[in-house]
Amino acid sequence: MAAHTGDDRSGDRPAPLEKFLAAAERLASSSGIQATGWMRKGSWLFHAGTPVSAVYAVLDGSVIRRKAGLGGGEPLAVGLSSRGGILGLRTWLGSGCHRLSAQCVADSLICRIDIGDLDTVLAADRELERDLLAAVALDLGNAQERMLQVATLSVRDRLLIVLAQLSR
Repeated sequence: MAAHTGDDRSGDRPAPLEKFLAAAERLASSSGIQATGWMRKGSWLFHAGTPVSAVYAVLDGSVIRRKAGLGGGEPLAVGLSSRGGILGLRTWLGSGCHRLSAQCVADSLICRIDIGDLDTVLAADRELERDLLAAVALDLGNAQERMLQVATLSVRDRLLIVLAQLSR
């Protein structure tokens, strides 16, 4: 990843994202490893089936999450993460392999914390740990809401919801 040269929109980031970024920058200053950088459109953060090795935060740009189609068909887009999105956290909590793949759909500023470092960061910052767990709980609640919408709403209504979410 390229070096992070600053972001003029940092003031509108959610608090958990700011804390995540601050933790990553502390790690980078102590280890000399750059944690934040730009990834080009088309770059992959991770692939389905690979063990989780890091947690990622989207500082700018967009990342699409894809799941392999049934029977080996075309991969399905199952979600879009943009500014403020954190990827890989649920997989890390489950101690498993990624069930989805994640690919940048635009040039994106990404912050990466390796799993080995994440344990250390969270042990030192319990507030960040709670914030990240709250983000996972919110994500799971949103997933339940989407399942309910699929089961009860018309295609037209679901499309309107997706368009509203994309406009945010």
